[in-house]
Amino acid sequence: MEETNITSLGMNVTNFTLGTGNLTQDEYYYYYYYNEPPPYQVRPIAVEIPFKSYVYPILAIVTILGNILTISVFIKERMRTATSVLLICLAVSDSVICAALLPNFLYIYPTGNFKTYVLYDWCVALQIFSNIYRVARTSSNWITAAIGLQRYIIVRVPFKAKHICTIKTSLITCFVITIASILIHLLQFMALEITPSTPPSMLQNVTMPTGCVKQFPVWVIETFQDMKRMVWMHYLFTGIFSSLLPCVMLLVTTILLVLQLGKRRKNLGKDGCHGDSSDRNTRRVTRFVVAILIVFLLAEMQDAVAFFIYVYEISSDKDRKVLSREADVTWDTFTVLVALLSYHVNFWIYLLMSKQFRVVLRARFCPKNGFRVSKRDDRLTTASFLPETSTSQVSTAQKRG
Repeated sequence: MEETNITSLGMNVTNFTLGTGNLTQDEYYYYYYYNEPPPYQVRPIAVEIPFKSYVYPILAIVTILGNILTISVFIKERMRTATSVLLICLAVSDSVICAALLPNFLYIYPTGNFKTYVLYDWCVALQIFSNIYRVARTSSNWITAAIGLQRYIIVRVPFKAKHICTIKTSLITCFVITIASILIHLLQFMALEITPSTPPSMLQNVTMPTGCVKQFPVWVIETFQDMKRMVWMHYLFTGIFSSLLPCVMLLVTTILLVLQLGKRRKNLGKDGCHGDSSDRNTRRVTRFVVAILIVFLLAEMQDAVAFFIYVYEISSDKDRKVLSREADVTWDTFTVLVALLSYHVNFWIYLLMSKQFRVVLRARFCPKNGFRVSKRDDRLTTASFLPETSTSQVSTAQKRG
């Protein structure tokens, strides 16, 4: 039988309702992300279409380009430190997040493919990209938390930090975080089965293109039996370990860091060494860590809140009573926007708060100038950005150019 393009039929495919095979309608009810009759179709509300058609793709591409510049700076031998290795891992994770989102944005929204169901091959591909996105976002959260912890250790115990916070330790940390992020979302990967689903055609001798059904496989239903309980426990586990804990960890370490810096400033004042340069250094460090904290918390804490709302609604049989579908989609639309902005703004934080970053970046485009900087170069700015790099080391690195 001939297979015909969906749009050429001029049919409203949203009216099709097929059997769900091994998945009952109750199980769709419990699984918020896939609470749709087959074949699977993305059903956006008006507010999200312009964002996902134009704003998100542009932000994602610009962020990837910014992260490429960030990596090109930190990968330089003169910039390679325990902190810069974590910053490279963070830039890679953020870039993977943006790259994983792009196929969804470009295929579904600007092309108008949301007006019909998703074709089977695209359904599989988009689910793979969705899984990559979840792992990368969790990795990004924990790497940010690791940067906060490392920064506090460096300031709190600077001499011991030389042995604790090494490049090797940072590489191991990134590897462990990646593996842990995969394990956190492992149930999501295994407990979702994508199968072909072809809606009936209203025309004779015409076969509709193959769509898909997203459902729990038989072995998951037989293993867990109580699917409602399985789903809300999954939301609870994922919300805690992918968003809440890294947020709490960064919040605590940042507060401790600010307190430690304030204590150091007070001690310098008592010793009569409270000069202008010390004040500037303390203020720069404080602004830097607070900027990262605010950006990170704005992007991630509300995601953890959404997970716990899902848990409450499912566990108390109040489906969409707290957060309606429209409110949830609107919230998620601005959540992703803030997240993309946070991934992009990291580059500008590095650029504005680190003189050394600007010098190395300029050297990438103007190699003849190398590391030549004027005497007015404030080396304390560099020290505040890369705490484990002493001012003398920075000065030596600059003179090598």
